[in-house]
Parts: sequence; structure tokens; C-alpha cells
Amino acid sequence: MSIEDKVRKRAYTWTNWHMANIDEIIEDDEKFAFKLKTCHSGGRIRKWPNHGRTKEAHPWAWGQKGVCYYCSHCSVVLETMGIEKAGYPAWIAEQQPDGGCIQYLYKDPEKIPEKYYKRLGLQKKKKSG
Repeated sequence: MSIEDKVRKRAYTWTNWHMANIDEIIEDDEKFAFKLKTCHSGGRIRKWPNHGRTKEAHPWAWGQKGVCYYCSHCSVVLETMGIEKAGYPAWIAEQQPDGGCIQYLYKDPEKIPEKYYKRLGLQKKKKSG
């Protein structure tokens, strides 16, 4: 699938499945960034005062303490499962303190920074050759 088709598919998913408005899609030389003021799935739940959060850091929650349990599905589904299947994350999610989310789609998986693997307790595989 082309990078353009991946961007279209993700935009469709956010606007139709999650009923979220994408506030902005920014493209730079390496990636696309999808910015949402409020993620209409996990972002709303994160604002609930009594919703469960991780008490300590876990690889399935980006190596962070205090992550909403529901939000951790992005870490597992978009990132860890992508790495296990294809060798790199399908998408990279970064929660924002206000309930928003930024998701990144890299044009070239080789350009994905090592830090996104490390926060999952994984190592980026070096390209052989």
C-alpha cells in the first residue's frame, strides 16, 4: 500500500470509526502527523477521574506510569503488533496531557527513531546488508 493510501485510510478511520475530527495533518520530510484535540476513544476516557491507569511503567503502555488502560491498546495494536508482524510500528501514538493524541506515520520505516522501540521494551532491528 502506498504512503498516500495509508494516510487516506487513517484519516478515514479517525473521522468515520472514531467520530473524531482531525485538527491537523502535518507532513514533513520523514512523516505525517495526525493531530487530534481529543481522541474520541481513549482521550475522552482519560478525562474521567476514576478510570483505571497503570500504577507503574509497563512496555505495553509505552514504558510510562499513569497511562489509561484503554489507551494502552494503541501501544499494543498499532506499535507492538506492527513490529512483530512487519518489523516496525504501523503507527506511533503520543498522548497529549489535555486528552489529545498525535499519531505519526513514517514514510520510510527505517527512519523511525529508536526511542519508539525502546519505550516498548524492544530494539529496532538493524537493516542487514
